[in-house]
Amino acid sequence: MKALVVKKNNVDKTSLKKLFSSLSKNNITYEEINFDDVDSFDCKINDKKFKNTYDVLISFGGDGTILKAARIAKKLDIPILGINVGTLGFLTSISDMKNIDTYIGRFKKKDFIYEKRYMLEVDVRRDDEKVFNAFGVNETTITPTNIRKIGKYNLSIGR
Repeated sequence: MKALVVKKNNVDKTSLKKLFSSLSKNNITYEEINFDDVDSFDCKINDKKFKNTYDVLISFGGDGTILKAARIAKKLDIPILGINVGTLGFLTSISDMKNIDTYIGRFKKKDFIYEKRYMLEVDVRRDDEKVFNAFGVNETTITPTNIRKIGKYNLSIGR
């Protein structure tokens, strides 16, 4: 099993070491990327070398980390295991680093409840030409490139 760990930039190093130690104990190899590198990594995913590379995305931060990393998980078609080391943690599954070995062990044995979340797909079109496409969890924001200009939008849901 291989995990992609997306970590918040300013995470507690002791908690991060606990996570990596637990992954190693459970024979889960991992690769880590920083929160700030998610966008550039997301752009590389269309490369075929990433097909079937990871089994899970571990989001190590808070809800913001999950929301940003969800695009990667969507493209790789893998589940997200959220570990809260942030403030809110509404979307995360784990918030107790003291028992991380137990949680990772249970995850490895597939002893968990899988909760499916829906994603929004956003297409921006100009004159029927798609100029932008993205996915998001919970919400999306559309703003004009020039904030002083008022935009005109047509919204379609469920086409």
